[in-house]
Amino acid sequence: MKKGSFFIIICFLFSLAASGCATTGSQANIDNLSNRVHILEDTLRSKDHEINKLEKQINTLSRDISAKDKTIRDLTPAPKPITKTDDHLGVIRVDATVEDVQNALKSTGYYNGNVDGKLGPLTISAIADFQKENGLTSDSVVGKQTWDKLKSYRP
Repeated sequence: MKKGSFFIIICFLFSLAASGCATTGSQANIDNLSNRVHILEDTLRSKDHEINKLEKQINTLSRDISAKDKTIRDLTPAPKPITKTDDHLGVIRVDATVEDVQNALKSTGYYNGNVDGKLGPLTISAIADFQKENGLTSDSVVGKQTWDKLKSYRP
């Protein structure tokens, strides 16, 4: 594409030079146009060099980004499994067992059921009550904020 455009420019300039010769016969016009062609050729070579240099920089940066993305993927731990109930009302999204949550809730007085490791309606309700009383979003989801407040009550 670059060379095609350059060829068109040269042809145009030579046609101007030829018509100038036919009408005025001036060698000065030919020399002037020839100088312009040389300047355009130099400019084109310079721009081609800049483009090649930028393409190399892009390729280098792309490789660097790919390597860093791989490093991040390698360093990022796999998500922890989410413990859910069959009705999907309660969820534990931290590194805690249902028993851990039940024990902590029992210590706070919000849970009166058996510590059985089952995330049932009593546990879900106790989580929501604890959240509400502690200024948290009452969604029955044990996330980081809820667990940070609740875990200190574990026996």
